[in-house]
Amino acid sequence: MVPGTTDEPDLVALLAQRGDYLESIESGVTEKRALVDAHDASRSTVDRAVRQLADAGLVDRTHGEVALTTTGRLALDAYTTFRDRVAAIDDANDVLDGVDDSADLDVRLFENATVIEAVHTPQKPMDEVATVLREAAEVRVLAPLVLPNHVALYRDRVDDGLDADVVVTGAVLDELVANHQDAVETFIRSDDATLSLTNNALPYGLVVASLDDRDVVLVVCGTGPVSGVLRNDDPDAVDWAMQRFDSVRDDATRLG
Repeated sequence: MVPGTTDEPDLVALLAQRGDYLESIESGVTEKRALVDAHDASRSTVDRAVRQLADAGLVDRTHGEVALTTTGRLALDAYTTFRDRVAAIDDANDVLDGVDDSADLDVRLFENATVIEAVHTPQKPMDEVATVLREAAEVRVLAPLVLPNHVALYRDRVDDGLDADVVVTGAVLDELVANHQDAVETFIRSDDATLSLTNNALPYGLVVASLDDRDVVLVVCGTGPVSGVLRNDDPDAVDWAMQRFDSVRDDATRLG
């Protein structure tokens, strides 16, 4: 097969079809006979797979053994990252039903995330948020809805010195003023807490919290009812969440 001809398999399609062979080779299964056993495949199938990978420049063949090339290692890394990210998004599929399709969520939020669904235990996602709020020394919050139990928790934690920066929508502010005036006053008089108003829609809730040993981000999916919560303490996810919070906070109006 001549590289560049129409017979050469597309690299993405080849990785989807033969990526498991690259993983086996990387793990040390380098002889064709061993690949036959590892994949429960015929010798002709393994020969064809190895030939395709070699023609694409992903492996080298020498004396009956196969080794990844530099291109092969990079391609395998990209393939496994893509596969894992798609799997993580699929795991969160049900809770994402509660988020507007135009929401600017980032794939980093899903990698290694814990998904807490509300389908069978509606209160469980909110309990997760409350647990983080109780443990946090500092929180940054985008709030698209009012959860009465959480309002009281914020009020009590701010009274105890919680460093809180909370951005709310107009509808949330109206409800807070009408039904939770004490919490609004607590924020306004606190030296450590800030309550701000955004004129932008918030398609999901966001909590970025600093705990004793790590930072964590919570994505609250849904503006009522809540379909679930994503929790992630990966630094990349936290960094993205802080950038998202800052972008909204910079355009918001501080109250009080």
